[in-house]
Amino acid sequence: LRPPAIDPWNNEGEPAEPGVEDVVRSWLVAGGLADAPPGSLDDEHCADPARMRLGGGRVEVLDLFGAGHRAAFHVRSTGAYAGGLRGLDEHLGRAASLYCCGTATVGDNGSVRVHAITDRLAAERRLVEAGSRDEEGSDPA
Repeated sequence: LRPPAIDPWNNEGEPAEPGVEDVVRSWLVAGGLADAPPGSLDDEHCADPARMRLGGGRVEVLDLFGAGHRAAFHVRSTGAYAGGLRGLDEHLGRAASLYCCGTATVGDNGSVRVHAITDRLAAERRLVEAGSRDEEGSDPA
């Protein structure tokens, strides 16, 4: 297993270092996940990146808590689908959402390194289903 996949039952918990949660929250809200280096999200450590891009969107932090120099998080990004997933170009501009959870490590210089998993496959289904509903409701004339 890749780090930080440790056995949580065999480790002592520790309080968050001052400011860690604020740094991670600010980084997430500023769109840091979209700019995370390849290998940071999903299965990118062993496959080509396939990131859902959202334009004009926002990031809502659903949950965040720190321990030491790390913080765990759960976020929802919303916006207009701007590409990134194969075979979905017909949905460009459609409203979309993407959930993500992960851990962020804050360096001594305030840098943020992340390991996270998105729900990109469920997001793809939501996008396609929304398109199908739109087509069903459209006037064929």
